[in-house]
Amino acid sequence: MSIQSTEPTHHRPILFGFVLAATLTLGLAAGAACLAPATACRCDEARPEAVPETAAPDDLAPGARVVARWNDSFWEATVVTVQGELVAVAWDQPPPDLSFRPRGWVVPMDAPPATASAGDWLLCPAEGGTWQLCHVEAASGDALELLPIADPGAGTGVRALDRAATLPIPDGLSAWAAARGDAALDRIRLAARMHGLVPATVGTPVRVDDHVLAEWTDGSWWEAKVIALEDGAVTVAWADGSTPMPLTPAQVAPLASAPRAGASGDLALCRWQQGTRWWRAAIDKGASGLEILYIDGTREPLHPHCVAARAAAGQP
Repeated sequence: MSIQSTEPTHHRPILFGFVLAATLTLGLAAGAACLAPATACRCDEARPEAVPETAAPDDLAPGARVVARWNDSFWEATVVTVQGELVAVAWDQPPPDLSFRPRGWVVPMDAPPATASAGDWLLCPAEGGTWQLCHVEAASGDALELLPIADPGAGTGVRALDRAATLPIPDGLSAWAAARGDAALDRIRLAARMHGLVPATVGTPVRVDDHVLAEWTDGSWWEAKVIALEDGAVTVAWADGSTPMPLTPAQVAPLASAPRAGASGDLALCRWQQGTRWWRAAIDKGASGLEILYIDGTREPLHPHCVAARAAAGQP
């Protein structure tokens, strides 16, 4: 994730001291305080939960190496000062140079590894001095199988990692991490179910002039019309004007007889806007009613151009 700030990154030592003293005196809410304009800082726009009062770890002192939350990610930093529930950290990768973090959003990099079992959440190292939420898929002693949850919620495949290479979730973020991680895990598993979907009516006999969904060479499904039936092949003319192509019956699904997808949890192929491609999707409950959740995470309100789908032959 690009780390950008519109704040100036030059330093003014005298003004810095004045602003810091004023900031601490006013007791700004934990995690929202930042130095401006003398020193840029990393500030969150929203907080998912209140920061609990926590006892100060013995090793959380100026100079300590830590991992701290910024927005929805975790970055390596060095502690500058500790004032009550507020920790000033200097990020390894500015800008910005300095931010105030709630004490419960910071974990020392030399913290003892957490005891982990299947279903737990940990922090595991990523690239460029970042850390990410990881779901413990399996644990055998110190050997862990972890599923990283990449922003925005997509998985990157199971990793084998020693427990000593992980960090515990910061004390003040346990509930946040579980809620965010579980939601991302649901999306990953749903995407796995969507992979390889075919129309439910695939293989159903068709006739010349039938409107169908037909499979392109890359496995995607497009609107077409049957123009010939010969020697077991079904020749279709593509709705987008592409060159007609002979297909097998297993690559063609009639549209007229296809059951519509319209219940939460239904797997589907849905037309995106006014295009002729039908995309793999699932019907999901949204804030204002049923929505189409496409395999790439895009959403739109449920519309009539969705047909029921199933896993292709040979897939779970």
